[in-house]
Amino acid sequence: MSPKPFTSLLGEVKGEEIRIALYCIISITVVLVAYALHWLGPVLVPLVLAIMLSFVLSPLVDFQVQRCRLPQEIAVINALLLSVGVLAAIMTFWISSIKELVVDMEQYETSVKKLGLKATKMLDRRGAEILSAQIEFAELPVGFLAQHLRNMLQKAAELLELTFLVLVFGVYLLLARKPGTPTALPPYCP
Repeated sequence: MSPKPFTSLLGEVKGEEIRIALYCIISITVVLVAYALHWLGPVLVPLVLAIMLSFVLSPLVDFQVQRCRLPQEIAVINALLLSVGVLAAIMTFWISSIKELVVDMEQYETSVKKLGLKATKMLDRRGAEILSAQIEFAELPVGFLAQHLRNMLQKAAELLELTFLVLVFGVYLLLARKPGTPTALPPYCP
């Protein structure tokens, strides 16, 4: 006994047609999900980082709430201040390194050019033809490192923006959980 075909407004639909329709629906769904993830990326990345931060900070919050008998809000603030302090220490080290790079930038740039010219001359003596690379390397603009440094500072500003969003989401996640629960997600989330 063969199964009855599905009937619709268009008439009878057979198994192969249902399979084709299912593949089309799945394909469209995958494209729409990918499109949505692309546009939600600026929000999803800080959210995922905040979830990871809340997993890291939740034992510290639990310790303060259960052992030190602090209110949860104060414990969350203490934990976030500690994490901001660690980030500030890392950023201070990073900024001082960038300042040193800026001060010595011209010296580094001339050293890199001299090293490149020495390398091309050595390879040229050994028979390698690197004339085009030598010309390109010798004609590097003077502000080449300055442009890269500007790009790096722009990325640092974006990192600070991301850090702020992560902290905002982290506060929400840490305040929404019950102390002592193993998950960093709020209790009403599945």
